[in-house]
Amino acid sequence: AQAAFGNCGATWVMGSPEAQRDEVLRSSDLVRAFRRVEFQDSQGQDKWLSLGSFEQDGYVALVVTARWKDQGWGNCKGNLGLRLVRDGATVKHYNLFGTFGQNIFDGFQRTEYQDSTAVLISEDEIMKLALEGDATWQVEYHVGGGGGHALYIEELVVRALPGWNDVIVHYAGPVANGIRLKLQLLSKTVEEEVPAETTPQQLVQSLQAQGHQCVRLRDPSRRILSSASAGALAQEPLVALLQTAPVEPDLGSPDAVAE
Repeated sequence: AQAAFGNCGATWVMGSPEAQRDEVLRSSDLVRAFRRVEFQDSQGQDKWLSLGSFEQDGYVALVVTARWKDQGWGNCKGNLGLRLVRDGATVKHYNLFGTFGQNIFDGFQRTEYQDSTAVLISEDEIMKLALEGDATWQVEYHVGGGGGHALYIEELVVRALPGWNDVIVHYAGPVANGIRLKLQLLSKTVEEEVPAETTPQQLVQSLQAQGHQCVRLRDPSRRILSSASAGALAQEPLVALLQTAPVEPDLGSPDAVAE
């Protein structure tokens, strides 16, 4: 089963790995994290090179689709991959589709663009490592050495399934008719003044009205926002009230890269 909230995130995906991959592919909560179009390299270098990058922003699954081909003749050497980087060092590299053309035995078919799809879920080692902390995904390609080798990408898209992250709520002081809260929403901090007896549901509605659409209650039964709880909140930030998730990035032009 998958629990989701609009276009914001998924709490979990369950079942066998095959069932999980199918469910991720069908999810309406996937957001586009990266896109590259109309790319080619005919230099034939025998090393992995970068197409761009995007942040591991709490994503619990990735779907990578590519329409691509090699030079259409000779040895097969073209590959596409993802590199997980943390603190400037490679954590793990993942070959997305295997070498282009290895399973194509029709010479004419090999000259045509092929459609490939890879789904990475939390069962996969590279996703387990990605979920351990802040990291960056490098999207890479490999042409292969030797004369005449080339790689062509009509379109490569990475869609991501966001997970929910706890919102850290700090007490920021009293105001005339209530209290001021400071909330850490992923990489953004916002302040909110609330009446003395504001419920968590009302706080969520207020945040959504300000454009923070991907905020929800972690436990709808909790009612802790009151003048009586302000003292305790000042001593220890609350992390059991709200959750937030990334929204789909604005990638601008069609061949833009989210970094």
